[in-house]
Amino acid sequence: MRVLATLTAFGLTTAALSQIENPYLRIESAIAQTQVQANVMMDVTGWQSTGSQTQQFQLRLFSRDGKVFAEQFVDNVRRLVVVADGVKVWRYDPILNEYTFLAQPDTLPKTVSLVTAWSRMQLQRPLRAVAGSVRWLTIPQFEDGRNHVRVFQTRPIQGDWRGTETLFAFDDEGRMDRMTIEDKLDLAEGFQHSWLEGRFSYPVTMQVEFIFTPPAGAKPAADLPVRISGDGG
Repeated sequence: MRVLATLTAFGLTTAALSQIENPYLRIESAIAQTQVQANVMMDVTGWQSTGSQTQQFQLRLFSRDGKVFAEQFVDNVRRLVVVADGVKVWRYDPILNEYTFLAQPDTLPKTVSLVTAWSRMQLQRPLRAVAGSVRWLTIPQFEDGRNHVRVFQTRPIQGDWRGTETLFAFDDEGRMDRMTIEDKLDLAEGFQHSWLEGRFSYPVTMQVEFIFTPPAGAKPAADLPVRISGDGG
């Protein structure tokens, strides 16, 4: 009652709270359906332009029976590999030829959350979504369609907009089919525009090995867990 009274004091009625809650529940339901599938593939591609500099990003995530294989690329260079083999979660930096590991958490969402923590900031939100966390915006608005939910927090500016636009699309079985994330931000270093698109598939079989063997010459990283910093190499 105290929470409701506080929210009502800010002008949010019970009906308004319901309108905020239900679109998120649709997204979270689709993610929950995705998490229990036998085989899941998510392929994320995108870019970020800040001032005159542009970087390309790619993330590929495979999941089967609680095991996970993920790899990330920046400008077509492989920068990170994470393998959850059912016992340990391995992190491998191909640039430094270093690896490290932690005990694998007991659920898929917790395992993907660990992958998120080791990943580049630009690729964290798609992984957070797979882990079940999609409530990123502080004052979200919604467009609720038949097979999608658009969540955005933007403001108009000279025929354009600034803020964040996201779209979560579902397949006919209520699972995640596609997500897009677009940001337009004015930063101290200049205008930043970023775009990510993640596509999901659910193959009957996957030719992926959920096993990590340190490559020749690879050495353990000396500074774990300090390196769990969100930069991802």
